[in-house]
Amino acid sequence: MVRTPDKVSVRCACGDTHEFSRQHAGRIARCPKLNRRFRVPDCDGTAAFIDEARPPASSNEAAPPETQANSPSVGMGGRLVKRVTDLYDAHKQKRELHQQTHCRCPHCNAENLTADFMCAKCGCPLHDQQQAFLFMEKKRQEAHEVKLARGGGAHPPATPPRLEHGHVPQAPSVNVHMPRRTSSLGVVSLILGVVAFLLCWIPLVGMLSIPLSALGLLLGAIGLLVALTRRGSGIGYPIGGGVVSGLALAIGIAQVAAVGSAVSAVAERPSMALFGREQGKDESNTIGIGQTLKLGNIEVRPLGVWKRRVKYPRGSYFDTEETLYETDEPVLVLAFEVSNHSTGEVFDPLGPGDAWDYSSITDEYGNRSLAHKMFDLDLRSFEGHPKEDLQPGTKKNVMLLVDELTNPNATSFTWKVKFIVSNKFSSETVCVKFSAADVKP
Repeated sequence: MVRTPDKVSVRCACGDTHEFSRQHAGRIARCPKLNRRFRVPDCDGTAAFIDEARPPASSNEAAPPETQANSPSVGMGGRLVKRVTDLYDAHKQKRELHQQTHCRCPHCNAENLTADFMCAKCGCPLHDQQQAFLFMEKKRQEAHEVKLARGGGAHPPATPPRLEHGHVPQAPSVNVHMPRRTSSLGVVSLILGVVAFLLCWIPLVGMLSIPLSALGLLLGAIGLLVALTRRGSGIGYPIGGGVVSGLALAIGIAQVAAVGSAVSAVAERPSMALFGREQGKDESNTIGIGQTLKLGNIEVRPLGVWKRRVKYPRGSYFDTEETLYETDEPVLVLAFEVSNHSTGEVFDPLGPGDAWDYSSITDEYGNRSLAHKMFDLDLRSFEGHPKEDLQPGTKKNVMLLVDELTNPNATSFTWKVKFIVSNKFSSETVCVKFSAADVKP
């Protein structure tokens, strides 16, 4: 190369010689092949590079990952992420390398090198599938013979089918279980049974449970037959629905029977509200003082009418002893003798409670006075006692009390009394005619 006074020649490590103007001495130049910087000397010579790392090709090019990770702007978080990424990549490469250099035995699943032809543990061929299948079949036969020699099973194991093209002997077997079918009839039966069971406990509303439970029982029976044809698939719902529906049906029928018996008993019993009150103008059972009248199983005879003070029991639910109280003023008393002519019926002619304790006195002007107390009577002492049942073939005295007449100046009276004539609560009305002259002090 011919040297010129205004030029400087610089030999680069890439083998090329670069020429620069002498006025550029001391500036930074870059080798286009090595992409490394050096300072232009003031005389001919060799390029002395001033950096070992490759700088970016331009100002817009991003710095390499090493420069970014080590730069202060990245921080500790970036370095940690880079470290984790490097570890993951190293592990992935190691695992891929291990899979390339190792394989597993199809017979014993032991790990072997890929370069080996046979398993180091059991001797099974590693790369020939047909030979591996024959080896495993031989091992099965040997195991079966050993079992037979020890007195084990009597039949040889079933020979697996020959492998078709594309099948791998070491591939895992998969058991596919088909889902059990659910009986829709059983589900509907169970729903109807539960609804009917909840309704059957409610009075009167429980009658609605009878058709629901009957339908649920029918569907449960049909669902059970269908489940048996499917070899028991979904048999639980029909059984549960049938049991619950049957129980609800039994409870509903029992409730209807109880309500029916109660209604029939109430229908046979005379009306409480009308007992002891006037019911029309029928006076066929009208008698006078001392006369006898036979009504059903009883015979009644008015003994007389008195106006005097009377002792009678009075108390509350919490009283433990019977106490007799005497009326403050004289009251009107009508006494009867009642006989029970039945052969076996036991009942109280005056009725079983306070709701029956009503009779009335009507004078000639139509004024009515209520008699609201009835007791068994001890005629000798004129003391009242709690009512008791009348035994067959016996008789007793009873009394009815009226505190005050509506019209004390009346002279003719009719005392109407309702008597129970049998233990079926059948009743008859007795009208006793008397005048003011018949009233004894």
